[in-house]
Amino acid sequence: MNKKHVLIRNFFISLALFMVFFLTTTFFFSTSSRSDRNESMMLADNIVVRLDDGNEDIDTIISAVKDSNFMHITVYDIGISTPTHDTHTDVFVPDPKFNEEKRGVAKLQHDDSLKSNAFVVYRECKKRTLVVRVAKSVSTGYRVAKNLTIYGNITAFILCVVAYIGFYFQFKRSLLPLKQQVLKLQAITQTNPSGEYKDDVAYLAYILRDSRHKLVRQLEETRISNQKLDFILDSFSQGLVVLDGNYKVVMINEAALSIFGFEREDIQGRHFDTLPISQTITSNFSVVIQTNKGMDFIEKIDGRYYQCVINPIHYQWAKSVVKEDKSGASLLMVDITEDYNSSEMKKQFFANASHELKSPLTTTIGYLQLIENGTINDETEINSAIEKCVANSHRMNKIISDMLTLSSLERESLRPVEEVDVCSVINTVVDSLRFQANEKEVSITQDGTSFVTKINLEDFERLIKNIVENAIKYNKEKGSITITSSSEDRTIVVKDTGIGIASENQSRVFERFFRVDKARSRKNGGTGLGLAIVKHICNYYDLKLELESELDVGTTFRIKFPE
Repeated sequence: MNKKHVLIRNFFISLALFMVFFLTTTFFFSTSSRSDRNESMMLADNIVVRLDDGNEDIDTIISAVKDSNFMHITVYDIGISTPTHDTHTDVFVPDPKFNEEKRGVAKLQHDDSLKSNAFVVYRECKKRTLVVRVAKSVSTGYRVAKNLTIYGNITAFILCVVAYIGFYFQFKRSLLPLKQQVLKLQAITQTNPSGEYKDDVAYLAYILRDSRHKLVRQLEETRISNQKLDFILDSFSQGLVVLDGNYKVVMINEAALSIFGFEREDIQGRHFDTLPISQTITSNFSVVIQTNKGMDFIEKIDGRYYQCVINPIHYQWAKSVVKEDKSGASLLMVDITEDYNSSEMKKQFFANASHELKSPLTTTIGYLQLIENGTINDETEINSAIEKCVANSHRMNKIISDMLTLSSLERESLRPVEEVDVCSVINTVVDSLRFQANEKEVSITQDGTSFVTKINLEDFERLIKNIVENAIKYNKEKGSITITSSSEDRTIVVKDTGIGIASENQSRVFERFFRVDKARSRKNGGTGLGLAIVKHICNYYDLKLELESELDVGTTFRIKFPE
């Protein structure tokens, strides 16, 4: 399609529009003319019929049918020059002879009485020698239709010509910037279709087509590059969020979506302040964008701790164009829950350890000062004080020993392992605790089949001893302990009939220095580290530890060894 084709097509379109308007107005004018003519003829026919009927006089008939000053009715006798009846006196002079030419349809002519054009119709009575002349002024609709037909079509024709000429120059003028933009696009995409520019729209279309194909290829390459970038970002275990200067999310990886619990389509492009995110993070983002200075802080989200680092981004794509060209910002979130909990645990551990060591140490120093000052001078009292000092010293020694064991397990240094027969070790541990069990009249039963596992012998003995010793300490008088081993499942089950552990405390019994019953634990010589050591040993050797307990019923520990 070139300019010539466009102009020819536009010419025929303009001509078609003019013809539609012309035919419409002509039809409207013809309809109005026919309506007025038929109305005059029907009025004349009505008067003739009533005159032939003879039941009414002429004045009555004329008065009945005449409804306005725009109607001139004359009744005259053939051969008499003076009208018999005339609504406009001394104006119309009748023709003494009734001309045949006057028969038929109403004709448009000027009426002197009405001083305007009117549809005039003549009708001759059949039973009387009378002629009825009716002249009815043309209606307003007729005048409007006539003026619209004449002047409207002239105006429409002039408008079509002007519009066509205007379109020609507009088309010619508008094609130049289109050409310039298309040629610029051609330069950007480096497309070079054959042929020279000849003011041809088709040629521009070829350039656009080739440019589109090249842009599609470039967009596909960009999409693949974005997929690569998304893959790299999503492979990070750290959360990453990037905002532009308008606080809108322009980039977020899967780790950040998982942290905040969002879907990508729910957050991409949204204003950060409208998202249900920690107020601290939102406020710090705002501070960084406003001040253009980075910051870092620790934030807790859904029970986990994250080291958050927010830095400004100065690239143009991250800047705001409406807020003083402010830069965007990026948020990097590193999960430090384990390190944070470990740090908090160490703080709590040292605080608890200090407290646990302080009590027996204070007691020992107190008794020794009483003996030194002579406050206690009775031999029996002195011996009792010395026994208590020795007992507290043993307790401090056990606490320190357990602390060193935990420290050794936490370092995860390589420990020598050997093949150990589990039943043989269990027998040895039970024999060492037999006296303690007999004191509380607690029976210990061992059953099942033995199996061999590779483990540090000292660690395994400590594992079994701490569980069985707890089962003795917190058992009922004349209670029982059942130790079952299974070579098929490679499990050891220690079940007692003790006081049990409440459900709300079962998740905490493996914490350091945690005691369900502190008074009873200290009375039994417990340090609060036994089950913590058990848990660390199981973690070190990848043993699966399960706990089942019910108050006043008993507790069951199940240890599963790997193949």
